[in-house]
Amino acid sequence: MLYRLRQKDGHDDLFGNWIEPDGHSIEIASTDNGMTPTASTDIQGRKVPTGWPHHSIPAHGLRIETTPLNPKSWMGTSFPYWEGPISFAGSHSGVGYLEMTGY
Repeated sequence: MLYRLRQKDGHDDLFGNWIEPDGHSIEIASTDNGMTPTASTDIQGRKVPTGWPHHSIPAHGLRIETTPLNPKSWMGTSFPYWEGPISFAGSHSGVGYLEMTGY
């Protein structure tokens, strides 16, 4: 489970938890992971990052590329946000869920 909090000054705070198969949780510090969006989707005049091909946590041998199942999964509520299922492949493969606000 990973979080990327974007700051107005362009600085990102990255953090999360690595959960082992036995349920043991290990904190992932900002310096221990990297997330680089490289593709975006235009939705209602907003550029939303929907391609995350460079995601890594070297300490755990993780390097994956994520792909949204529906890049236009925009929720146009009073507090608009993007949310939807994703698939990922690379050193690990599977499915997940992504939520993004502030776009």
